Amino acid sequence: MVVRLNTDHDSPLALVRYGVGASLPILLSTCGYCYLAHSTTLERESIISTALQQADPQAPVRFAPEQIQQLIEGVHAHGYCHLEFDHYREGNLGVPLLLAGRPVGGIVMRYIKSTLRNTDRLREIYAPRLQRLARDIAERHPIHTPPAAAPSIRATNKPGSDAS
Repeated sequence: MVVRLNTDHDSPLALVRYGVGASLPILLSTCGYCYLAHSTTLERESIISTALQQADPQAPVRFAPEQIQQLIEGVHAHGYCHLEFDHYREGNLGVPLLLAGRPVGGIVMRYIKSTLRNTDRLREIYAPRLQRLARDIAERHPIHTPPAAAPSIRATNKPGSDAS
């Protein structure tokens, strides 16, 4: 997943600052699971297969295929993904950003785990706020399909030709 916009450099609370354009492994990001949950089956299977093949065997976190499936099912069931890793001081709550029903990314809230241990608060207060924001963005940026081109009318003045 690629960071397109964030507030890291505006916030004194960001422990790790990601710049715009930073790339994060799809299987280690809340936004990645939000995207995968709304991808087509073929696309999802291809992405997961490639990500698992390219995963660093020395990485501190690796998910088994069953765990990946559980996270994707959680996004479908709840409308958000919540990830916390033991070796990071931040946790992540993310929701999918869908345009015309297709995933285009996600909105992620990072928080310092020691200050927000109440997962009920994340689920009941912050997840609905992020979901509302994602819906507002989608409503303001509908995908427009170009109008169908008018059929071209070709008239010729050649003898024996059919003029339309």
